[in-house]
Amino acid sequence: ESEVLGLGLSVIALNLGMYIGLPAFGIIKVIQLRKN
Repeated sequence: ESEVLGLGLSVIALNLGMYIGLPAFGIIKVIQLRKN
């Protein structure tokens, strides 16, 4: 059971990372492009 729980948590963490990380990465790129 602990393995299944860990797998589920890692999948949730990965999804959260995608939702938060991709927009943040895009915003940073836009800011860098505007400065140049």
